[in-house]
Amino acid sequence: MKKNIKNVWKIRQKPVATTDIDFGFQDIPYKGKTTIASRIKQRNYGERHVEMGRLYPFVPIARLGKSDIKADVEFITSPKTSEDIKERLIGREIKINTIEDFEILLQSPTSIKVKGLSVQNAQCRCFYFP
Repeated sequence: MKKNIKNVWKIRQKPVATTDIDFGFQDIPYKGKTTIASRIKQRNYGERHVEMGRLYPFVPIARLGKSDIKADVEFITSPKTSEDIKERLIGREIKINTIEDFEILLQSPTSIKVKGLSVQNAQCRCFYFP
């Protein structure tokens, strides 16, 4: 007998899908000389300005190839992350979101390969809220 998946999982609300790309980071040693903001400027990403009439902060916008598919690229960290690492790694120009206890998502990540690069991803169990 085929069960309705909605009843198996007891979903009370419809799942929410987003069309943004989230990058999480934490206080880590960073000795690089280039910020992510400067790299994004070099590659001519689109920008969504947070406040009308102000150039900064902005949210980068990625485009899938030459298509019309676009996605905001958001950076997320803990409120405990030092201003120094935010400025040296991301840069002052990009809007950085903070979430309390964000470190939980960064514990025991899994790695996936994307175009030959190893990308760490939060494990699914981090998103389970009974």
